Amino acid sequence: MKIPRKISPDNLKDTIVEFRFSSAIPLDLIPGKASIEFFELGYEYIPLNKPNISFNQGNDENAITLGINSDRSGFFVKDNVRIQFVNDSIVFNCLQDKYVGWEKYFRVIQEITRLLVKKQLVKEFKKVAVRYISVFENIDIFQNIKVGIRVADIGFGLDDSVLRLSREEENIKIFLTLTNRAKRPNHNKKAGTQTSLVDIHAYHEFHSTESYDNVVSVLDKIHKLEKETFFRLLTEDFLMSLNPEY
Repeated sequence: MKIPRKISPDNLKDTIVEFRFSSAIPLDLIPGKASIEFFELGYEYIPLNKPNISFNQGNDENAITLGINSDRSGFFVKDNVRIQFVNDSIVFNCLQDKYVGWEKYFRVIQEITRLLVKKQLVKEFKKVAVRYISVFENIDIFQNIKVGIRVADIGFGLDDSVLRLSREEENIKIFLTLTNRAKRPNHNKKAGTQTSLVDIHAYHEFHSTESYDNVVSVLDKIHKLEKETFFRLLTEDFLMSLNPEY
């Protein structure tokens, strides 16, 4: 299958890239040390004192955390990309509805992670993960994917339901979670709005010290698998409705 370069609109709500690492210095010193370098690159610091926002797919191993209850829980933001330190992780995300595209995003991630290694704030990377979440309003996602799901014969419907699948490829674990026509309270949406989500989370754990070049190569491979998983999931008619560009 030929994979589109982009779709319009992209419907992306979150584009999370996470690196877990072992630190060369105490973890609580890293945000302060890194901020000096980030400010020189033009990043702005935005404090955030809110409760944890955590995505957990059934066990701690697969969780990605987006926030911490701490006065250090703010974001560094520049050109629609935000960066946050969370315990032993650095988490990247694009601002909502402002995805910058993988080519630019990948360059930013490389610039920052290479800087952390160069400044000896990171000793080694232990895990790299990508999690992209796409949102579709008032669309039955199960009617627009290549897999048929039948439950009516046993008296069930598929509104407000969740399907979770997983597989492994080249030591990369991939989790696909589909949420169909969920009703969620949202004061900014019209009454009766139903939301479908396509949530793809892929990660690789390093079990020995890897070179920096290999770490970013694995990240690029993970993103490619995430993108292929998304587009191969969709029916041709639904894909064409998203205005693909090749």
